Amino acid sequence: MNKWTRIEDPRGYGPNVVNDLRNLLAVGGSAQRDPGRENFYELEYGGHTFYIHVSPINQDVMLVAKWLNSSKEVCTSAAHFTA
Repeated sequence: MNKWTRIEDPRGYGPNVVNDLRNLLAVGGSAQRDPGRENFYELEYGGHTFYIHVSPINQDVMLVAKWLNSSKEVCTSAAHFTA
């Protein structure tokens, strides 16, 4: 990927999120391939996960989803409060 790669944002995450993703792709962030879907990947950065699709035709990127990673400590303390 390069800085001219087109990134589509159909869910409207906004320019800051798109720029974060662009910077991550430009520095060669580590991506995990989705084993169930061809050309779909997860990238982790700054406590967030980006779920993207890379077009096999023109290498355009579509930002499908973004979510906050929960740490093990948060999950453990939440489990402590469950009955």
